[in-house]
Amino acid sequence: MTPKLLEMKKVLAGMVSNISTHKNKFKCFQQDFSLVKTAEIRDVMRKALQDYVQEITKLRINYRHMHIAYCELRGTSRDRIEKHSPRAEKLSENVISTYKIRFAEDG
Repeated sequence: MTPKLLEMKKVLAGMVSNISTHKNKFKCFQQDFSLVKTAEIRDVMRKALQDYVQEITKLRINYRHMHIAYCELRGTSRDRIEKHSPRAEKLSENVISTYKIRFAEDG
């Protein structure tokens, strides 16, 4: 495996770790939310929970795009990566291309 692909694999592993950390924090925060009875505090916590969901969603989308770029750089076809996913139309080819350019081997 080329050095650039190894670097990309490490970045992907870090992204998975980051997503996992955010999910665990979200679950703990969600448990705390269920114990709060005061309306004002619940409103603040609800907003924080929504922010966590948005952050986790952004992280997952970035991971998905980078993972597709990684697989394609290794020679896997898009058909094998996606397997007729309903989310396939939500992909940003620009983001995938950016990752591929960033981690492609220099001549």
